[in-house]
Amino acid sequence: MTIPNAYHLDKLTVTDSGASVTSQTGVFNVFGPLAKFVISVDNSPTHGTPFTVKVFAEDSAGNVLRGYHSPTTWSDSSGQITGSPAAFSAGLSTNHVTVANSYSTDRITVTSGSVSSQSAAVNIR
Repeated sequence: MTIPNAYHLDKLTVTDSGASVTSQTGVFNVFGPLAKFVISVDNSPTHGTPFTVKVFAEDSAGNVLRGYHSPTTWSDSSGQITGSPAAFSAGLSTNHVTVANSYSTDRITVTSGSVSSQSAAVNIR
């Protein structure tokens, strides 16, 4: 059997109609290729003070790709984000960044190859 797409919390049901027996697997995930980054930013970051940015590598079904280790680049709307993204471990890159000045509705964009994703808007106080 081939499952061509990524799935989250899927189950397989097998039926032997001749013996009137049905059985179902436990839930499992079918992982696909990298489709997006999910970017979370600390609430209410303050300019000039380090804050945490987490980047999760996910497939199209929202499964975290625990084996993802490719390099990424990033930028932000303010043009002030410091450093480079940390290496991924178990599909997560945890970063401590600083933005020098206050900026309204800043967005962080993370890119790897042809995949690019943007965070929700955050106000840097």
